[in-house]
Amino acid sequence: MEQISEPYLLKMDCEGCEFDVILNDYEHVKKFEKLIIEHHAKITGIEYTKLVDKLSSDFRCELTSSVPGASKEEVGLLWCDKNK
Repeated sequence: MEQISEPYLLKMDCEGCEFDVILNDYEHVKKFEKLIIEHHAKITGIEYTKLVDKLSSDFRCELTSSVPGASKEEVGLLWCDKNK
């Protein structure tokens, strides 16, 4: 059986503050094995690619839709797994 390390999962849906947390407190974010982040680029005016660029040094991320009718680039989910 695979042992799960701590901390394992970070789920963020904070209506725009995800940019502040990831871009300014990345030392804590990168401790997790998995991330589920709902980004709100439309609210913040910051492109979601800024998050992906920051996360890509430690994680593989996939972007999916989260809100019907909105593009995943405006509001979407980033599913990230730590690089092994």
